[in-house]
Order: sequence, then C-alpha cells, then structure tokens
Amino acid sequence: MPELTVTALVFYAFAALALLAVGYILLTRNLVRAAFALFFAFIAQAALYVFAGAEVLAVGQIIVYVGGVLILLLFGVMLTQRSLPAAVARVPSMPRTGLRTVVAGLLGATALVALVVVAFPPEVFAAALPAEPTPVGPSGDSLRRIGVLSLTDYLLAFELLSVLLLVALVAAASLARLRTTLPADIPTDR
Repeated sequence: MPELTVTALVFYAFAALALLAVGYILLTRNLVRAAFALFFAFIAQAALYVFAGAEVLAVGQIIVYVGGVLILLLFGVMLTQRSLPAAVARVPSMPRTGLRTVVAGLLGATALVALVVVAFPPEVFAAALPAEPTPVGPSGDSLRRIGVLSLTDYLLAFELLSVLLLVALVAAASLARLRTTLPADIPTDR
C-alpha cells in the first residue's frame, strides 16, 4: 500500500470538503445555509485547482465566484428574506415533472445533439483544433499564454462556451423572474 503524504492528505481533505458541501447544498432546505455551503465548495474547488497546477483558475475561482457571485447571492438572500413569504404566495407552484415532461426533454436533447452533429461534422472541429497543443506549464507567463491560446488556437471552443453561458444566463433570468400579475383563468395552485 502506498504511503500517504501530507500533500495527498490535504488534497483528499479538500476533495471531501467539496463533496460534503455540495451534498449539503442538495439536501438542505435553508437557502442561507446552502449559500454558506456553496462558499466552502468554491474554496475547496479553488484548492483543487491549485493541486492540479492551474493557479490562474484558482485565483479566478476565488475572485469571480467567491468574491462576486456568492457575495451577491448572500446579500440577495439576506435582504429579501423578510419579504419572501409574500412573494412566494403570488407565484404559482411549479407543476410536478411527469413522464411527458421527461420524454419531451429527452427528445429535445436528442434533437439538439443531432442538429449539432449534422451542422458541425468532425472535420470542422478537427480543423479548429491545433495539430500539436501548446503546453501551458507553471512558468510565469501562463496567464498570457492561456489568453493567447484561447483567442487563437481554441477560438471555436471559446466562442461555443460563451454562447453556452449566454443561454444559461437567459434561462436563469427567465426562471428567476417573478410573475406579479396572473390572468384570472390560470389557477395558482396545482
């Protein structure tokens, strides 16, 4: 049996922290506690990025997610906590997911995959990727090299990721929108 070093133990501790925090987020019903568990999941993920040799991603994880998104989420939850029951009373409950919804989702996902396969044959992706990937190592200019690579050799993947994030943003905004006025013929509970 191989000997566990201190580095391996710290790695496993951060991996366990990430898994436990995500599990707590999934199982808790308290939104404030879930947000604080999300903080620990983000920190553990940043530590795992450091172990993977991706210090730039670790710093980005802490600045963007912990410093921006999580703080915004915590302030939003804490400031709207008092008016939450009144807001929930105005929003109709979500219908339960039935077999028809699952089948429709699977058919939609299959159609989307088929559309991507037909619209973008493998030759398109092979031409967009460089023949020999440029290694990004622990040198001092790794941030510069990552920026140059993402906007030259990996531009197609970078743009596809930006479109995916835009779609996720629009979907999240439409799901988070509160409907303050409902037509009289729509029932509010199901």
